[in-house]
Amino acid sequence: MAEFMCKTSDNGNPNQELCNLYKVWAAGGAGMLITGHMMIDRKNKSSHKDLVLDEKSNVEKFEKFAKACTENNMITIVQLNHPGRQATESSKTVGPSSVRLELPGILKFFSKVIFKVPHELTE
Repeated sequence: MAEFMCKTSDNGNPNQELCNLYKVWAAGGAGMLITGHMMIDRKNKSSHKDLVLDEKSNVEKFEKFAKACTENNMITIVQLNHPGRQATESSKTVGPSSVRLELPGILKFFSKVIFKVPHELTE
């Protein structure tokens, strides 16, 4: 899952709209929440609107987000992510092999435009 709610000005940090969304979900009666993907490397994201949790993140904004996610004693799991070959905004896309991601059907054309051939990871 991905919310794609961060603006460029948010610099990968949670904003008030995202906190409000999770606060509503936490009050909605679910048994557990799983956040949308949260990137661990701001150089490798699937979108410029992704959350990024790394050494440059604003801890206070993430604390506010965590509080919104756990209102009403809601159990929340954070989905940490590295997009690998699905990175669209990467200076060096990496993956388990050097095979470009190709989507099926009409999306196959867009795959070649959007996704780069990744650099194969090594041990």
